[in-house]
Amino acid sequence: MAISISEKIRDNVFSEKMLKEARTEGLPARLRSDAHRALDLAADAGAIVYNNALTFLENFADERRAPLASLNTASTTLAPAEPVTKG
Repeated sequence: MAISISEKIRDNVFSEKMLKEARTEGLPARLRSDAHRALDLAADAGAIVYNNALTFLENFADERRAPLASLNTASTTLAPAEPVTKG
């Protein structure tokens, strides 16, 4: 919502010609391009971290474990974990 409001304010303050020149000429255009690329890289890295963390947590939660109270007894054997399949 804040971005949409900011864009409307920008469009009301600056002419289309001024925006086109600022986006295509010189150093500001290069900085704009580099900022877009950097933001895209950060978004990709964030998405990868999020997806891997979610997969790890899903696999951790789905793995079969012995109850906590039985961990103190030496005779308890843990059930083997079953592979997690997504489908």
